[in-house]
Amino acid sequence: MDFEIGTPKQRISLILDTGSSTTLVDPDCVRAADASACQKYGHYNTTASSTSHALGIYFAAQFGTGYMEGSWYNDTVYVGQDKLPLPHSRVGVNTWSTYLWAGILGVSYGMSWNTAYPTLLDLLVQLGHIAVPIFSLEVGTRGDGRLNQSGSVIFGGVNRWKYRGYLEPIEVWPNPSDQKEQFQQVGYWINLTSFGFARPGESEVTLTNADFARPMLIDTGSTFTYLDADLVAAVAKAFNAWIDEGGVYYVNCELRSEDGYVSFGFNRGNMVINVSYSDFVVNFDTYCALGVQPADLGVATWVLGNSFIRAAYIVFDQTNDAIWLAQYMPCDNDDDISDLTLNAGEELWLDLTGLCW
Repeated sequence: MDFEIGTPKQRISLILDTGSSTTLVDPDCVRAADASACQKYGHYNTTASSTSHALGIYFAAQFGTGYMEGSWYNDTVYVGQDKLPLPHSRVGVNTWSTYLWAGILGVSYGMSWNTAYPTLLDLLVQLGHIAVPIFSLEVGTRGDGRLNQSGSVIFGGVNRWKYRGYLEPIEVWPNPSDQKEQFQQVGYWINLTSFGFARPGESEVTLTNADFARPMLIDTGSTFTYLDADLVAAVAKAFNAWIDEGGVYYVNCELRSEDGYVSFGFNRGNMVINVSYSDFVVNFDTYCALGVQPADLGVATWVLGNSFIRAAYIVFDQTNDAIWLAQYMPCDNDDDISDLTLNAGEELWLDLTGLCW
């Protein structure tokens, strides 16, 4: 996501992260997983900004295999096509990091549960740029040329030209207060209630029983989806996958051109998101990996990562503690945005049906 910060404006790019709440910039490209990509994301120079203010507060943050530590600053940031100004935004500036090749724009819950200061989404509401702390997301498909759309995020609105049918509300679960007690922070967790797959030309196979429910964190910062090892093994067998010494499943890249899909069900079948093989198989150019990998044993690390997110249009609703889902199906490049009001729940439920079929 493009991002401007400081006076005069400095342009950088950040990775939108639904699994965190903070804005962190300037990873060390020497220790980055992809040094060349890191260089292209830009750099924020605090001394070149007349509105930058050092807060004298230290931070440290872990992101899976990535880590960053540094100091907090306040500065004016500008977001969206209209370059909406957000003065006194809290930004963490790196002094030492590893693995990370881009800065992080965290859009999880902010002052309501996780932070002592307003996050970017909080500021958008406080300054009247949007009515409610809600945003919609389309990551865009990896695809094979048929639906190779670029992704986008819309703060305070939805684009009805990017999804099919109605938006299904999925309750954030565990509820925020229970999450706070259990995890010490609140995130976008929802219950997955079915999981299966269909090989090309064959009927769908459901791998879960009628009572299945698994709380999953929606995390755009994760390439893979992480599930129970037995479910992953069943999908791996259907994909003729092989496993390395580290427990990662790999597959033949040619599968991406086949017409099968993997299904994720919610609300006992009221909403099912089908992920095509072309989106589910993760392409690393020289090799391909299965889009779902085993979660850590004994730890609640179940994640809906980008191998799922690419097939869904997702509305993150902090007002009603809900995630609204529809099948991602872009049918027009029209940026006809429907702004959400204080009656967002009613609007999403009754009025904002997708225009793509």
